[in-house]
Amino acid sequence: MSDVMRYMDMEVEAAGAERARTEDGRRVLRFTVRVLDSPAGEMRPEEVVPSELDEREALAAVQRLEERALERAGLVALGRRLGEALLPGAVREMLAASLVRAAADGHGLRLRLRLPAQLAALPWEVIHVERSGGGESEGFLALDPRLALVRHDPLAAVDPPAPAPGPVRVVVALASPEDLPPVDLARNRRAIEGALGGAAGIEAVYLKDASLEDVRAAVAGAEVFHFTGHGALVERQTPDGTISRVGTVALDDQRVDAELLGANLRGAGVRLAVLGGCETGRRDGTSIWSGVAPALIRAEVPAVVAHQLTVSEEGARVFNAALYGALVGGAPLEQAVAAGRLAIFNLEPQGAEWAVPVLSMRAADGQLFAGAAEPEVREQARKVVNAAFNLRVAELKDSQVVGVTIGAVRDAGGAGIINATSDVDAGTVSGGSITGVSIGEV
Repeated sequence: MSDVMRYMDMEVEAAGAERARTEDGRRVLRFTVRVLDSPAGEMRPEEVVPSELDEREALAAVQRLEERALERAGLVALGRRLGEALLPGAVREMLAASLVRAAADGHGLRLRLRLPAQLAALPWEVIHVERSGGGESEGFLALDPRLALVRHDPLAAVDPPAPAPGPVRVVVALASPEDLPPVDLARNRRAIEGALGGAAGIEAVYLKDASLEDVRAAVAGAEVFHFTGHGALVERQTPDGTISRVGTVALDDQRVDAELLGANLRGAGVRLAVLGGCETGRRDGTSIWSGVAPALIRAEVPAVVAHQLTVSEEGARVFNAALYGALVGGAPLEQAVAAGRLAIFNLEPQGAEWAVPVLSMRAADGQLFAGAAEPEVREQARKVVNAAFNLRVAELKDSQVVGVTIGAVRDAGGAGIINATSDVDAGTVSGGSITGVSIGEV
């Protein structure tokens, strides 16, 4: 693997989501899925693939996930349901082919997900696909270092100026207003300092009891804004009487909606917002812009890393250490987030905290930082992230992503079993092949 991962884009769009009832009374979300762009080509509008998801079943599993009551088998089952819904048939085949083509060029694959509001609130980061030759964890796409899952909203790309080598300047805002449940700011600061403190190539400024004015003054010249505190979706009434939900963060002096926060960050040239507050990565299932992370993206912040569920103190510490360490090494953001996920996974392989971080990007590419100015500091940071990546890639080298689509099964003339088996040589990557098969009719 090269020192810095480069990514090719595969853009998958789910559209036309509608709630419906099946004949047996189940409540489902029906929608279509189409590949807008990928290394393996694109799908024409008439080639959309119909799909559906049992909404009640999925939400029940998500509730158990939030309560930390979803065991590994349940997590795999949820991931498979989400994978079958968002990557049906021909879409999964194009994913398989795209992974091969990207790997053949020594690149990773950036899987950009364009989701309607009804689907955006689900934890797509736990998507699980069938892999032969590997264990259960190998099926989680987000745990494959060569594949980056990115939430992508329909906005024009905003690319900041090319990065220059130098320290990664981070402003850490900590706030716990008196009218909300207390946040242990001292403990949170110690955890962040444990991840960042003393690390070569990181310059951190800490704002205790941060107000909006404190943030505005401190972020000038900073590349990263890191928030720890309360986030929430609050109801707002528009002039025409419409009620909408808006993502906010609770600073010490006021509730600041994400649009206002984004204006202050964008004006200062911040390239990345890292949000450690609860609900900062959530959406309400009604508007794609609800939630803090998407609102910051709309406000032209190039990239946001947020949390869709709560994360333990130790999980946050190892994620932050890996994330910022990768950025010091000049890694693209996609690779840095993957390094953070792997750090959490290595901490608790049977857990689900690795799926909590959500990456949203408006920038066309995650190469937002050039790394430390000192070559030896940059090189050491790259060695650390590459060691974790290479270990995980070695674990995946013999596994295969397999996609099979059977369009229709006709009368088999009394045959009790139809065994349709095919193997298409799609190429070999690090000793493993990825195969996609489509059977129009049997």
